[in-house]
Parts: sequence; structure tokens; C-alpha cells
Amino acid sequence: MTTRETKLHKANGSTRITTVAHGRSFEQEVSQWLEDKLNHLLVARNEWIKCANDLKPFECDVHTRASIPYWDKIQRIGVVLLGLGIVFLIAGAAQAQAIAPPFLVFGVLLIVVSRIRKQQRNYHVWIECKNLKTKVNRDHMSKLHATTERLRRNRNAEWRPDFVYCFSATDYERDALSIAKEHNISCYRKSGRGFQQV
Repeated sequence: MTTRETKLHKANGSTRITTVAHGRSFEQEVSQWLEDKLNHLLVARNEWIKCANDLKPFECDVHTRASIPYWDKIQRIGVVLLGLGIVFLIAGAAQAQAIAPPFLVFGVLLIVVSRIRKQQRNYHVWIECKNLKTKVNRDHMSKLHATTERLRRNRNAEWRPDFVYCFSATDYERDALSIAKEHNISCYRKSGRGFQQV
């Protein structure tokens, strides 16, 4: 190997290390945001998931566990019902006070149940992190869908994703978003110090 080839090889190695470091940093940022903003429980980063002995393991950038998002909405409904029950109770009118108890009971019940269910976080989430200088394209999204579907159909997989998220440091091409919508992949892009759902 010539001196010039050696320098080129070293430079390529340095670029690879820098790219991996940037990717890991982005994955850490995504997982922290998910914990802080969406109440996810981090299970692992850069996890290799085995399906079967004859298949190469798949790498999941970030694996979290979460509750179903609609529990937040149910909790808000409970707060509204509780608020209405209190208003009816202090309204003074006999008819209003008569209908207050069901509102109070159902309001408290919805709040308590939703808070318990949110803390259980029984659902596995596969998070793909794309720290690219270009937009996420249809090939990226198709590969993500194919990988997660293969895991979902494999009975030997260590775990199967219930939800799939994709995080981009830049943005998404229109075709990529169409594929994501078709296959229920939630897409987020970098926005300021956090992320915004697309």
C-alpha cells in the first residue's frame, strides 16, 4: 500500500467513525425526547434482534415501550367530566345537582384508569433514526417497513414491534411519507430543540 493509499484509508476510517458517532448522538437525542415528551420507557439502543438461526439479526436504533396514545385523550375526557360534575354540584339548582354524581364518578374513573394504563407501557416501539444530510426517501421507508413486517410475522423473534416510528434530522420526500401513511409508520422531523410529527 502506498503512502497516498494509507492516508486515504485512514481518512475513510475517520469519516466512518465520525458518521457512527453522529448517528449514536442523534439516537440518544431521540430516545431522551421520547422519554421526556411522550412518556416512553427506553429499553435499548442499537439492539440486535434475532428472528431465527438462519436469518441475520436486525438492528433496531431505539427500542422503547409505550402505552397506547389514546389514553391521553381518555384522561382529558375524564378531566372534562369531572369539571362538569363540580360545576353542576355548585350550581345550586336541584336538577343540576341530581346529575352531578354520574359526571363525578365517571370523570374520576376515567382519570384513574388512564393514568394506570399509561404507566404500564405494554407496547413495543421500533424507532428508526435517520441523521442524514438529505431527506428520507422511499427506499429508506420501504426497507423500514419490510424489516418490521418481517419481525412481526416471525414467531421466533425476541419481540415484535407494535408501533413503528421514524425520526429524521432533516425531512421526508413525499413518496416516503405516502409509504409511511399506508403502513402506519409515525414520522417525526427535527424542529428546534425537539421533534415535530409530520
